[in-house]
Amino acid sequence: MKTKDKAFGEEYGESFKIGDLVMWTDVSVLSLPFEKRERINYGLLIAKRIRKVGGRAVCFARVMPMSKDTIYEVSMITIKKFEEHKI
Repeated sequence: MKTKDKAFGEEYGESFKIGDLVMWTDVSVLSLPFEKRERINYGLLIAKRIRKVGGRAVCFARVMPMSKDTIYEVSMITIKKFEEHKI
């Protein structure tokens, strides 16, 4: 069986350009009885990187959130382009 030569999420990431305004969701479980909290984040895509995770190449997005002065690395498949009319 032949697999693609691209990293997981790399093909999806081809539709994004550096500088795009993107959004992604953080999901966290707070405490018993497993209260779930979801928070939508907005930021700028500043780079795309491929790293080995569990022996597989995975494409990550480096994003700079609008609300913090830091850089996060999230899986490319978790981000979406910001579209104001869809909020």
